Amino acid sequence: MRTLRDDDKALLAVDSPFVLVVTRVAPTTETFGQFREAVRALLAECDGPAYVLVAMRARKPRLEPEVRTMMLELWREIGTRIVVAAWVGRDSFAGAIQRSVITGLSLLAVARTPIKVVSDGRDALAWFASRDAAIAGRCAAWQQAIDAAVRET
Repeated sequence: MRTLRDDDKALLAVDSPFVLVVTRVAPTTETFGQFREAVRALLAECDGPAYVLVAMRARKPRLEPEVRTMMLELWREIGTRIVVAAWVGRDSFAGAIQRSVITGLSLLAVARTPIKVVSDGRDALAWFASRDAAIAGRCAAWQQAIDAAVRET
């Protein structure tokens, strides 16, 4: 797994076709812009979709309007070429709201992107492998990367 960013804002790592994002603060235009470029580069080199696990660890996950706009633009641009698993790391009422909002977004017509709220990294990888059996053999290595990344937050 190649780490593109690992700082107090986020971790971003890629091992085509897998992308791991751990948000440590709410995404900014800078961090989301870097994610967007990493996904574009990955999609340029592979035939299938990119499988993205976003582990949300930000204490205050509020998205700024500019970041929401960037997300919608990316969804429109790449549509079904990206599959997203969202792992909300909060078990509180706020976490329940986050999970509900993500589920609601996944039902919007603009979001042709397959999105699923997952309970952990294993759940995400199992969902990805159910969509593409060819990646199943790589999931153990990806799980190790997920475990290490989440342990650091």
